[in-house]
This record gives sequence, structure tokens and C-alpha cells, in this order.
Amino acid sequence: MSSANSRLLAKHPTMSDLEHYNPLNDPSLPPFSKNLTWKDIAKRVEAREYWKTKMKTNPGNSRYHHNLAPLHGEVGNTRDEIRHHRMAVEYNPNSSNARNDYGLALYRQGRYDQAEIQLLEAININKENVVAMNNLAAVYCKKGKFSKAQKECERVITLDPNNAMAHRNIAKVRPPSVARLKRKVFKL
Repeated sequence: MSSANSRLLAKHPTMSDLEHYNPLNDPSLPPFSKNLTWKDIAKRVEAREYWKTKMKTNPGNSRYHHNLAPLHGEVGNTRDEIRHHRMAVEYNPNSSNARNDYGLALYRQGRYDQAEIQLLEAININKENVVAMNNLAAVYCKKGKFSKAQKECERVITLDPNNAMAHRNIAKVRPPSVARLKRKVFKL
């Protein structure tokens, strides 16, 4: 890693820092961050600075933290991503979307028990939050609770019959039917 890259990672980059920073040479970034173009990086830096400025005027605003968190996550700063999601939930505990996004960030970190709690809370707040239900099904799959995952997928399909993610998830967790097994046997 070049010395310019290491200096820039020690602080949050500004627009002028982008001329010297090359994400392709940065081994500390996750692979998805390396797919960002210079224009994408500039937009994210600009957005992050915007939300930080807004937070200075009103640090207790849940929406500011909720919008800032994914900007940290996209560049691999998971610690700040989790912190801002947690603060968004603390400042607005009745936000189903904030809890869902916090649960999803925890899921990506492999913290499945905590993710399950946040996603269950998101669903308790909004009984029709199909995104949180899909995410909860994914958590259940990771924890090996396939029957619970199937029930969540079925709930989503009941609320939104055309939800492609629920259909994909249920195909992964549903045990194969006898008819499908017979078809496979005959094809062999």
C-alpha cells in the first residue's frame, strides 16, 4: 500500500484527497468497494460530508444517522456503520426501517442473534415489512432454523405474492417434494 493511501485511510478523505487515493491499490477495502468508480467515490464522500454537517446542527436526529450508516458500510468501515445504525435506532426506536437496516448490518457482520432481535422488532413495529421478513428468513437460514425461515417466506408471499426474493428464499429452505424427487429419480 502506498504511503498516500495509508495517510488517507487514517482520516476520512475529502474531495481533494481523491486525486492521490486509488482504491484499487488498497488491500484493506472489501472487494465490492473496489468496484466503485472515481465518480462513485466522490459522490459518497460528498454525501458523507453533507450528513456529518447536518448532524452537527442536530446530533440526535435519527434520520441523519440512518442515512450516514450505509455510506460507511459501502467503503468497508463497518464499525462506524454499526454505530450509526445503533444510534438511529436509539433516537427513533419505533422506526421499522432503521431496525431492519441495523439488523441487516449485524447480519453482514455474522452477529446473527443480535440481527434476529432487531429484525423481530422491525416486524413487531410494522407487521407488513416484507423486507425485514425476508432478512429474518436469511438469518434463520444461517442459524439452521429452516422451518422458521420457511414460515417467514410464506408470510412474505401471503403479503406480497410477487416478491421474487421470498420465492428464491423459500426454494432454498423448503424440503423437496415427493413429486420432485420422483422426477429426479426418473431423469437419472
